[in-house]
Amino acid sequence: LLLAMIGSGLSWSPRSASSLASWHRACRCSGSPGALHRAQRLVAHNAKRGEVLIIADDISKTHDGEKQLFTSLTFSVVAGDKLAIIGPNGSGKSSLLRLIAGLDQHDTGVLNRNKGATIGYLPQDPPLPEGATVFEAVLASDSAVARAVQGYEAALRASAVAGGAITKELEVAIEKMNTYSAWEVDAEAKRVLEAVGVGEALWGRQVSELSGGQRKRVALAAALLGRPDLLVLDEPTNHMDVEMIGWMERELSKEEMAVVLVTHDRYFMENLCDRMLELDRGKSYMHNFGGAGAYDSFKEARAARRLAQANAAADARTLFRRESEWVVKQPKARQAKSQARVKAFYELVEKVRDVPQADLKVDFSANTGMMRQGNKVIKMKNVGLEVNGKHIIRNFTYEFAPGERLGIVGRNGAGKSTLLNLIAGETAATSGTREVGETAVVGYFTQYPPAVRDDMRVVDYIREVADDRKARAAGVVEGQVDTPEALLEKLGFARPRQFQRVGSLSGGERRRLHLASVLVARPNVLILDEPTNDLDLSTVEVVEDLVASYGGVLLVVSHDRAFMDNVADRLMVLRGDGLVRMFEGSYSEYLEVMEAEKRAEEEAAGASSSSSNGAGSRGGKATASTSSVDDAGGATATATATKAASATAAAPAAAKEAPKKPRKLGYYEEQEYKKVCGRMEELGKKRDALDARVMALAQAGDDLAALDKASAELGSVTSELESLEERWLELAELAGDL
Repeated sequence: LLLAMIGSGLSWSPRSASSLASWHRACRCSGSPGALHRAQRLVAHNAKRGEVLIIADDISKTHDGEKQLFTSLTFSVVAGDKLAIIGPNGSGKSSLLRLIAGLDQHDTGVLNRNKGATIGYLPQDPPLPEGATVFEAVLASDSAVARAVQGYEAALRASAVAGGAITKELEVAIEKMNTYSAWEVDAEAKRVLEAVGVGEALWGRQVSELSGGQRKRVALAAALLGRPDLLVLDEPTNHMDVEMIGWMERELSKEEMAVVLVTHDRYFMENLCDRMLELDRGKSYMHNFGGAGAYDSFKEARAARRLAQANAAADARTLFRRESEWVVKQPKARQAKSQARVKAFYELVEKVRDVPQADLKVDFSANTGMMRQGNKVIKMKNVGLEVNGKHIIRNFTYEFAPGERLGIVGRNGAGKSTLLNLIAGETAATSGTREVGETAVVGYFTQYPPAVRDDMRVVDYIREVADDRKARAAGVVEGQVDTPEALLEKLGFARPRQFQRVGSLSGGERRRLHLASVLVARPNVLILDEPTNDLDLSTVEVVEDLVASYGGVLLVVSHDRAFMDNVADRLMVLRGDGLVRMFEGSYSEYLEVMEAEKRAEEEAAGASSSSSNGAGSRGGKATASTSSVDDAGGATATATATKAASATAAAPAAAKEAPKKPRKLGYYEEQEYKKVCGRMEELGKKRDALDARVMALAQAGDDLAALDKASAELGSVTSELESLEERWLELAELAGDL
């Protein structure tokens, strides 16, 4: 028994001794190999409670061997941990998740995983096999249980080729099937699919036919198969409805499995996570708090840290000006220099560079660049849409008023995006009429960005869209019209970034580019379908600021509850029956009413059959039908599958690529470097002379005009010198002088 424990990767402890007795009794009473393996799994599970699953020590990672994502990253994950990773787009959050899941290699440092722990991974865009059914896709996943089944099937095929002989590979595969109780994988896969809201009717459907939300649920089921010890989730709430998000919050918070995730959903993060790991400009910071208000606490801690960094950088810059002149004047051979002073200068350079980067801020004043809006906007009368005999939307009648702000909510598949398409005129209704006011200009921000040529520059694409819309549009513009360049700048594209190719943009940057292409038409009716997908938390707040200052009609579909609470005054509710109901209140208030309805329904179901007042008697703030929400999602609040065994999780280490050679100065950069050094020396002398003149004039006090002129000239010279110092730092590093 002890040898068996050692073979499964378990450590010996007094706690293991008590579990060993339970294991021995279970095997002795049953006398079956299956019971032996199930008991072994129980011991493995108990032995790992509270144990370390991941230890990262001083790890670093670069993108394409050039851009530093993070460095000197140290943290650990123990069983039961709930850790959120936060940071701006491009900071390496998804890359870190792949490292933790064992799907990528770090550049430096040490990353150790518990050999007896299993890991489930849900990527941001799950790569499901397109030719497979839903059920086949779950069994074809990379979970330990699924790999055992795949290995067994491959060994069976090899055995058949060998004439049905029991090969060594088949024996090993059978052993793994026993270890993970994979003989019952079909039943477990069904339980997990039902738990995440994928009903039996979908199990035989091709994954290529599924919606975005359904694909995400199938991928989540695949990650949960076998009940992993560590669950790694990349934007798990994307495309999920609020019922499914609530299910994940409840189940993952009470499970003993550890969770490491990246999410832009603030409520989800606060309700689930107890720690936050911040990635900021290559560095990492651990925040040991969670729960309600954790994100606001994080922002306060980050602001305090950045203020301290800014003050330290300002002090260092004052000293840097003097020391940089000394370095420039010295001959390139360092033997003649003071080694202590050179070393101090290098440390000073790092302090000067450690200037915190401010969060993206926008200045969207009310009605800026919006087409003038008349009294008539859009009027929908008895609008319906029928597809293959099913009523997706029916009898929808509503007249939108200027300045109205509406959120649209409902389960996945209830018809939210379809309703937006009907209102925007993108989909033709099968019944009813749609009337649009003469001055109405619709801007539609869809879930998926339109295709843009990768070789186009960012600013050229927006200019092209602006010219096209301007040629087709007619009307009076209210407020100041932003140029394409100014609009891009407000959305976080600095002027140099605007001249980059579209193909170099990240997913979040493409979403912002899509938003710019919508806003450049100056719409007075703005429709947003899942606008927060793929954005980091800071950019989500920027979009909130934009929407808060928008003066036109606003329609929003979003699973982000915090975003919806902040931008929508009232709601349109779809419950899957094709009808659109109004709710007077915020998204959080609506969820409270729906939860009360659900509780009332459950109480009524448990009461005597003679009770005639069921769950549908509670109305809350709803102004239309008060029928309870259909349980279309099928999500249940119970755990689904038994704990799988701990096994040695093979984490194949990909061959480490040779680091790329650092780039050297080109010919023109070398010439520029010489000019910058000379110019800095000239400006330094000129600044010193002006500084002395200003002091002399200030002491004399008899020529204020000359003092003002000298002070202005001193400011101009100092500003130019500071600008040159930034460029000198870049060139000096490439030249190997730093």
